[in-house]
Amino acid sequence: MKRISTSQKYLILREIYRHYLDYSDHYQKTGHDIIVGGTHDEDCEWWQRLTRTNKQVDPEKRVPDAPCTCGFSQTGPVTISFLDLRDSLKNLSKRKKEAVWYNVIMSYKQWQVAEIMDIKMVTVGQYVKSAMIKIANEYWPEDTNINVPNGDLIDDETDLED
Repeated sequence: MKRISTSQKYLILREIYRHYLDYSDHYQKTGHDIIVGGTHDEDCEWWQRLTRTNKQVDPEKRVPDAPCTCGFSQTGPVTISFLDLRDSLKNLSKRKKEAVWYNVIMSYKQWQVAEIMDIKMVTVGQYVKSAMIKIANEYWPEDTNINVPNGDLIDDETDLED
């Protein structure tokens, strides 16, 4: 089993946050807070079930390396607690939390979030990326200093636009 690279962790974390409301609902109903994620295997039962039940998902456009929370994994599972996800959101600056909430959790497009927050569209992406990296660095401290390829992190205390 291959180890998930440091650079993949913030991306996987972002995909996990895309299902935050589902996890919240699951936690409220069951009290189970542990989430196991990774990437799709060729025989991923979750993906097969999704394509059968959701006609908007094209089975031919499945991306084998897309982060998944089905528990099957080519690159090794990620285990994370919903309670940690929730608490990590609380530790973000107000603007980053707002960008993550609308863009990642609520699935608004970046241009929609930019209008809501009265910022530039590129800033939405920067806030989200910076927030996910901050959370990944806190969650996996053994992999400190997770960075993005172009290094465009935003300081947590600084908003680019007021």
